[in-house]
Formats: sequence, structure tokens, C-alpha cells
Amino acid sequence: MTLYDNYIRYAKGDMYPFHMPGHKRNTELIRMMNPYMFDSTEITDLDDLHNPDDKAGWIQDSEKLAAELFHSRYSFYTVNGSTGALIASVLALSKPHQKVLVARNCHISIYNAIALAQLDPIYLWPKMDRDGICASIQPEQIQQAFQEHSDIALVILVSPTYEGVLSDISGIADIVHRHRARLLIDEAHGAHLALDHRFPKSAIETGADVVVQSLHKTLPCLTQTAILHVCSDRMDPNTIRRMIAVEETSSPSYILVCSCDQCIHLMKDHGRELFDAYWQRLTGFDQEMKSLQHLHILCHGSDAKENHPGFYDFDPGKILISTKGTSITGPALSKILRETYHLETEYTRMDAVLAMTSVADTREGFHRLEKALLEIDAELKAQEDHQNPISLPDTITTGTLSPSQAMEKEAENAEPDKAIGRIAREAVFAYPPGIPILVPGEVITKEQLSYLKKMQNAGLQVVSASHGFPHHLEVCR
Repeated sequence: MTLYDNYIRYAKGDMYPFHMPGHKRNTELIRMMNPYMFDSTEITDLDDLHNPDDKAGWIQDSEKLAAELFHSRYSFYTVNGSTGALIASVLALSKPHQKVLVARNCHISIYNAIALAQLDPIYLWPKMDRDGICASIQPEQIQQAFQEHSDIALVILVSPTYEGVLSDISGIADIVHRHRARLLIDEAHGAHLALDHRFPKSAIETGADVVVQSLHKTLPCLTQTAILHVCSDRMDPNTIRRMIAVEETSSPSYILVCSCDQCIHLMKDHGRELFDAYWQRLTGFDQEMKSLQHLHILCHGSDAKENHPGFYDFDPGKILISTKGTSITGPALSKILRETYHLETEYTRMDAVLAMTSVADTREGFHRLEKALLEIDAELKAQEDHQNPISLPDTITTGTLSPSQAMEKEAENAEPDKAIGRIAREAVFAYPPGIPILVPGEVITKEQLSYLKKMQNAGLQVVSASHGFPHHLEVCR
């Protein structure tokens, strides 16, 4: 069987996708011709993503429509995902050796961008919620960082997080701009926020200078599609477009560009009715989940945002199913959902499973998830909480070396236990969500290794840049 045959087999099955991409393979919602019909290059009658034609106007007009829809100053399509757009943003917003304040729960792409741009990172650790996920970054933490490092030039935060937690971007932006720095928000999981007033406000509306969103994560768009928004006059849009061209292929796929255009027009023409139906499904799900006895769903069912004082706000489109205090683990729950109920979720950790929803989810899909969780819950027993792996620090820290300095050092492979106290030369993270536990330039600790081993023993995918973990780690010689 070929790779293509395997995908056809999977697509024809009845596995329901509670994961990205946000189109959820809902062919009734978005129709597209044979992709080979769209696969072209920059010919006369078409356009050029990196150099849009003023006369033809196809791409410029579509991006202008996107800017109007999202209420940004400028919007640019990208076909290298939020990863590429974030790297382009960091390159455009910084100069080598400047200090950058980075939330430590940012995606691996941010750390790669910091290394490429030769920046000196200051790490800001979010506090942990009682459910073991990162809470909001507080404005007070940002203020403290500027008091300790007055020469910070750029602040990078993720909001919403993978699990749906948002920070007070308005309050943070005031502090950042007061210190003459700029604010980049990784809003990869929040492309839907600005499109419906019932969701928390997007960072586009609350003071960020640049916002990056993955269209493919929470909207009906093909994988790899993303959009970069310039939201203030502190960023030159031409510099951004040049940096996008630097990090992105010179032959962008028109299949992906057309998917961006289709998504924007769908949201403009039918967004209201789609979001109305989506909210009905989310509300119905909440009602059904109130009868759960053992499983706990973050900010859904019998839980509420008010029970989480560390959350500034929360995206109800994320469904984090906690198994704490039950007789089942996260990986075991994920396996039952997949093998018994044919429901594929987004990611699993030791004590929780994340299901992602979007406007493309069907009522039938929600009903299947409700039925599965209620039936599984009825078979569970209460049990003492599983041990929380480690509590990540909630302080402002710096590495011994910057990521670029560490990556310039000669490499040496060390067995994990012998790597304690050494300086990491590679990133190590669980994927998804792609948040590093180790980054280049940091001193490796016993607690970090313990956390990584526990994740791996629970069946989660732990990835190191050299692909050597758990046998060895790449350290600086």
C-alpha cells in the first residue's frame, strides 16, 4: 500500500477529527476542484504572492478583504504555516543581539527564530493552573521584566495557548509600548476570535503590533495556511513582506493561496450563520457535560472560567478533558476514544486529552463526542490524583548562553543522566504541542529530564532536534 492509498483508506473511514485542520474534512462546507487544476505558477493571468500585481490585484484584493474582516492595518497570506510567519515577524521586528522577552510556553518556532536572529532571550515562565496547564501571563510579570531589563526591544507571547488560555494583551501592550518596545503575539490558535463577538477579543483589537494566526487550525482552510497581521504603525509592512519572502518558498502553492482566499470569502459571506450554529453546538455540549461524575472538562460543563483565577480569559472552542482523580490516564482515554468510538483527538498528555473544535464541526460529530464521554465516564471510578510530573518555574530566567551561541558551539552527545548540569545544544519537546522543555543555551536539570521521561513513559511523543532522545542529548562541548 502506498502513502496515497493509506490516506484514501483513512479518509473513507468514519474516524471523526476533533483535531486540526479546522476544515474537519467537511466537504459540504467548502468545495474545491481537483487540486491539480489549481497547481500553477506565477504566470501572466495569475499573480505573485511575494510581489502582488497592482493591476491584476487578485492577491492584493484578497489580502485587503482579509484586513477588513480581521480589522488589521495590513494582512499577508503565508503558506509556510504560523511557523514561517513567526520567524519572518521576529526577523522583521528585531536586530542582532537585542534582548527579547519570551513567554517560556511559546512554540519551538519562536526559539528557532531567536537563534536565526541572534537575539538574547529573557524567559518568562507562566504560572501553572491547578489543572497542570500554563495560566495567563500577567501584566505585572511584564512590568517586572522591564524593571530588571530596561533594554528589552521585543516581547513575544502566545495567546491563546494550545489549551485555550488568553492573556490580558491590552494591559500588557500598554506596558510594552510605554517602554518603547514592540509586541508580537502568536495567535496561531485564535484565527476565529476576531470573527465573532462571543469569543474573547483577538490581540489584533487589543494593542499588539504584529499578530500571527494559523488559518488552518481553527478555520476551514488547508494545512500550512496562515495569515500575518500588521496592527500598528510601529511596523513597516514592506519589511514584513520582505521577511516573509526570505523564509518562504519562492514557489508558493496556489492550492494553499486559493484556500486562504476561499476561507476569507466564506467567513465574510456566511460567517454569522456558521458561528451561530457553532455556538449552539458548544452550548449543547456544555449542557450534556454537566452530568459527568468523574471526567472534568476545563471551563466546560460544571466547570467555569471563574474557577481558574490565573486565567484572564478562555476560548470555549477548546475541549480539554482531564482524567485527574479518575481510574484512567490521558493516553488510555485517547486510545478508547480512537479505537472504540472512532474519535481522533488533537493531543494527549499524561492526565488529559485535548479535542479541538471549529465552525466546520457537525452536530453529528459533537453528538458522538458527548455520547462517548458520558459512556466512558459511567465506567470510571474515583481515584487519588495522578502525580503531577513537575511544577515548572514561574520566574524570569536567562540561559547561560543564547540559543545562537549554544548552536555555534561544538556538539557532544551525552547520556541523559550524564547531561545534568551541562548546557543544552538542542531543543527537546513533546509534540504536539511543540513547547520545548529544553532549549539551546539552558543548563539541563534533573527535573527537566524527569519530566521528559515521564511523558515518554506515558506514551507521548518526545522529540529532540538531533532525534537522539532518550538515548542521548546533544550538549555543548
